[in-house]
Amino acid sequence: MKISMKPQTAKFKLDCDPEGVATVTIRQMTNGDYLKRARMTEKQSWSNDIGLTIKWNGPEIQRHDAYLTLVGADLEDEDTGAPLFRFKDGKNGSELAMSENEFNAVWDSLPRDLADEIYDHIKSLNSDIAGTGE
Repeated sequence: MKISMKPQTAKFKLDCDPEGVATVTIRQMTNGDYLKRARMTEKQSWSNDIGLTIKWNGPEIQRHDAYLTLVGADLEDEDTGAPLFRFKDGKNGSELAMSENEFNAVWDSLPRDLADEIYDHIKSLNSDIAGTGE
């Protein structure tokens, strides 16, 4: 059986764009992405005399999912005209060309309705995560 190592991608028009031209491109998560996500979302506990449980919150999971899957966006800073997210050609197609910390800083500054719409597109292409990260 032949298997394509390039994940499926889809381009989505952003409804929140008043001009109706902005798009984002999302790629389907790989098995490795699901493993990273599972590590992030699992409950961790440690016991001595005190019990400690760490649980991630929904918006952090959404941001991490976006970091794993966003492979294109024509979003620009209104003041400078610079792209908000940087991308490069990788071995399996387009990929982010920024560190997770750089990505987080941009994602955290997005208007909430834009971040929610992008995440809805991520869930539509990655149905296994629908209902989580909220």
